[in-house]
Amino acid sequence: SADADAMDACALLLLAAGDHTASAAAVLGENQCYEGRPLNLSAGGCALGNAGSDARAVATALMAREWEDAVGPLFDCAGSLYRASAILAGIGDCGSALREASVEIEDASSVTGCIFLAAAAGPSLVSASEYIRKAGGALSLHSQRIAESGGVYKEAGDHLFQAGVSLTEAGEALERSGTALENGQ
Repeated sequence: SADADAMDACALLLLAAGDHTASAAAVLGENQCYEGRPLNLSAGGCALGNAGSDARAVATALMAREWEDAVGPLFDCAGSLYRASAILAGIGDCGSALREASVEIEDASSVTGCIFLAAAAGPSLVSASEYIRKAGGALSLHSQRIAESGGVYKEAGDHLFQAGVSLTEAGEALERSGTALENGQ
């Protein structure tokens, strides 16, 4: 179904964002570049990866047309994004945007009942998608600032840029999923 396929794409992109963020942290940490906040980036990457894993469970439930099985992982996804928001709070608007996305996804998880009632969760997912795209943009902007220092910072910045792109694309996929869910697709 369209909602499940788009949610699965969102999940894979969140996992990619987590991997790229953790890779940036590894580059900075290996080179003892502590001003790049590698510990925060590493923890933030893990939290984004966890959100991706949670979203995969949502996609699996949607594919089976079992909304009740999607609600728990959707709530967990909101929690993972909230943790990422706290950890990545110092990166422009990334933290605040992820926090808003987590609130919207938690709202979507509060819709209970059968798959036909799940359409009510669609608008919250669409709203969350806007915030995830905003977080991706903030991460990409931050990556450019880091890369300007050259050397290992450029390498770390490249990873963060890819993380930002992945987050932006995850937001686009989440919007497709929310719209499809709202339209019963």
